[in-house]
Amino acid sequence: MLVLVGLYDELLPRLDGSADPAFVRTGPWAFDLPLPAFVTNSGGAPIFLSLVLLSAIATAYVVGLGVIHRLPGDRRTLLIVLGFSVLASVIMLVSPPSRNADLDYYAFEGRMIIRDGQNPYAVPARALADDAWFPVLSPTWRALTTGYGPAWLAIASGVDVVTDHGGGLSDLARTLTGFRLLFVVLGSFNALFIWSILGIIAPERRLTGTIAYVWNPVVLLIGVEHNDTAMLFLALLGIWLEVHGRPALAIVALTLSALLKYLTGPLLIAYLVWRWRSAGRRRTLVLAILAAVTTGLVFLPFDPIVFLSHLPTYLHQSGRLDHIEQASFLLVAMVVIGSLIALSWPRQLNQVFSVATLVLFAYLAELSRDWFPWYVVSVLGISTLPGGWWLGAAATSGVTWILGLHQGTAYLAGLAQSSLGLAPSLTVALTFFGPAVLACLVGMTSYHPFWRARPLRGLAIGIGLIAMVAVALPILVDWSSPPIVADLGGGLWPGPEIFGTALEWDDWSWNTHVTQIGTPIGPAGPRSLCLTFQSAGGAFYAHHPHFATGDYQALTFLLGPPGQSSPPLILSVRDTAGQTLGTVSLALYQSHAQYHDGWQEVKVPLSDLHAEETVVTGVLLQSASPPPTPTVCIQQLAFR
Repeated sequence: MLVLVGLYDELLPRLDGSADPAFVRTGPWAFDLPLPAFVTNSGGAPIFLSLVLLSAIATAYVVGLGVIHRLPGDRRTLLIVLGFSVLASVIMLVSPPSRNADLDYYAFEGRMIIRDGQNPYAVPARALADDAWFPVLSPTWRALTTGYGPAWLAIASGVDVVTDHGGGLSDLARTLTGFRLLFVVLGSFNALFIWSILGIIAPERRLTGTIAYVWNPVVLLIGVEHNDTAMLFLALLGIWLEVHGRPALAIVALTLSALLKYLTGPLLIAYLVWRWRSAGRRRTLVLAILAAVTTGLVFLPFDPIVFLSHLPTYLHQSGRLDHIEQASFLLVAMVVIGSLIALSWPRQLNQVFSVATLVLFAYLAELSRDWFPWYVVSVLGISTLPGGWWLGAAATSGVTWILGLHQGTAYLAGLAQSSLGLAPSLTVALTFFGPAVLACLVGMTSYHPFWRARPLRGLAIGIGLIAMVAVALPILVDWSSPPIVADLGGGLWPGPEIFGTALEWDDWSWNTHVTQIGTPIGPAGPRSLCLTFQSAGGAFYAHHPHFATGDYQALTFLLGPPGQSSPPLILSVRDTAGQTLGTVSLALYQSHAQYHDGWQEVKVPLSDLHAEETVVTGVLLQSASPPPTPTVCIQQLAFR
């Protein structure tokens, strides 16, 4: 499994370009990894290898869970488990940060607070667009105030104080490594907490629970890059303090966990309801007051009034209110409320963990704006405590949700759409939740003699391998070409900047290889979007659901790279019906273009595109001549 994890973290980021080129030569991962030409020149290689490696890692995980019963549940075994985890974490630390969008934002938040004295609840990242770190910041975060809690902002500030010495790219690389190292340490403590807690409440399950968490693919491949690991650390610390008879400290830790990312808020509420039933109202009231005081103290440095005033705007801009308006919200709310009411009757602490796991699953299934795999880290950690089919569902989710790390989910959705006619959204839902639901059903009926552990594991491995071969076959048939992938969205709500320092709209391009690279003026400057048209009719297509052009007069961008003539290009825009409003050849506009640092500044009036005072949903750039054509790069594509 160590070899598989190493291949996944080292090989794939460099192969499919997911590692930001600005970092490839910086930090502890700045070393060459020679790759064979037949792999680097194969369009289907990244997705194929991702599917194969993930299937192999998942198989090793299932086999590992099947043989741990032969091992003694003593400290020597625990050291072996933690030793493996540390080695896997070292591999991650020296691997390029391929999923660094959140890491970049963590670093930028800390820098905003410490170096610029700004409040992330009041000021969006775009207000500091001149900062040297801004170019590598994901467009998802640029126009929004922070969505994280004050406990996390305090941690991010501390990391910045230790690692950010000057603000250059090397400082950013050191800061990202600092966050990763922090998550490695906290992840090891999470394993120790699970071991210790289960040693008290369920000694027979503590080895299974510990390995189910710490060796799960989502923890190995993602846990050291997202703050869900820190949120889980505080939650498990609170539970550990409770089982050791320290309820006051437990409520502080649980409150801090909920104030880090809010996802463990249900655990805090369920804990208070359970305390109210088991320890009495007066003691519970004292704990509730302590939680409120902790909340106030943590929010105080970040001005709670500013937070409350900006919260409605953030909920609207981030799209989270859209989910509350769904009809399914009422159903989920009824399930959650019913669970809390039922919790008020029994006195078992295990019920608290079950309710928290249920609420988290309900949130991920119906209310979450995005189904990111790192959300499973906290669900998995908490579900190890009640065990049973809760843990089975969470562990299964940790295996299936990481398919999207290297476009695996987009490929499966595209394959299902083309071969079975299934909508991409339905395919994603079935991929993420179907196996978890099946694990729940199997776990709930596991008492039946039919469900023997060994045959069930063999059946699961066999089905997984057959499924992997089935979905990989279309790639092997045409190894050299990029496979079909479905667009799964992810752009921002209206903004005039289509491409400035990163793509701001959805990338709906086809038969065109799109990469982001650092420009000749350095990675701290504007980013370049480079396009290689791979077949006749291929296009760079930036899509937006609804952009009004009433306040703008032209579509402008910089064309390069410097010193290289670009192929003849065609620019067009589309309306809400997907029909072309207007198309122009860029040759005329290039002949009158001015130059900035060797880049052509191209300006196309919206009147020439018949796009004045209308709604635009797409901007397309195509080659006027058939491939092969030179790669062309653009910067700062925007409405002006």
